[in-house]
Amino acid sequence: IRIDGWEGQPPPQRATTPFADRVLESDASGALWYCVSAGTPGTWRKIAGPTTGGAFHPVDPIRVFDSRAAAPAPGAFAAGAARTISVADGRTLDTGAVSVTDVVPVGATAVAVNVTITETKRSGYLALAPGSAASIGASSINWWTDGVTIANGLVVKLDALRTLKVFCAGDAACETHLIVDVQGYWL
Repeated sequence: IRIDGWEGQPPPQRATTPFADRVLESDASGALWYCVSAGTPGTWRKIAGPTTGGAFHPVDPIRVFDSRAAAPAPGAFAAGAARTISVADGRTLDTGAVSVTDVVPVGATAVAVNVTITETKRSGYLALAPGSAASIGASSINWWTDGVTIANGLVVKLDALRTLKVFCAGDAACETHLIVDVQGYWL
C-alpha cells in the first residue's frame, strides 16, 4: 500500500495515522516498511530493501581462511600489508583446499565470523572491511606482544565478490597469522 502524496518519504517521516499491524508501505528507495504501532506517524520497522542486510542465515561454523595453510594465500600478515580474502568457500583445516563451495552464497551482504590471530609478533591490529575497501575504518582485533593467540566475533559487510580486505597495522615490525571461520551470513 502506498499513500498518495507521500511518495519519496519513508513512512516514519510522514504525518499520517496508519493502522498498526495492517500497513505495509514502500518508500522511494524501494524499502518496505511495516507499521507496528498506530499513531502519527506511528512506529515503523524497515523490513527489507536495497540498504538492509536481509535475513540472517546461520551455518555450522566452517573455516574459510587460514594464513598458516598452503591455500589459498599463505603467509603471516605484516605491518602495512593489506590482503583480500574470499569467504565464499569452506576450506579444510590442514591444507586449506576447498571442501564446500558457496558456503556464503552470491548476493550475501554481510557475514558473521570468528577471527583468530596467532603467532603474533610485537603489537598491532587487524582491520577487516569489505573487499573493495581502500583504507582502514576501525580495528577488528588487537594484540599487544609476541605469542598471543586470541579470537573475536565480528559482523563484516561483504563486497559483491564475497571478499573481505584485511589490513595489518601497528608496530613497524608487527606480524600475525589469521584464521577466519564463518558462522552465518545475511542475504
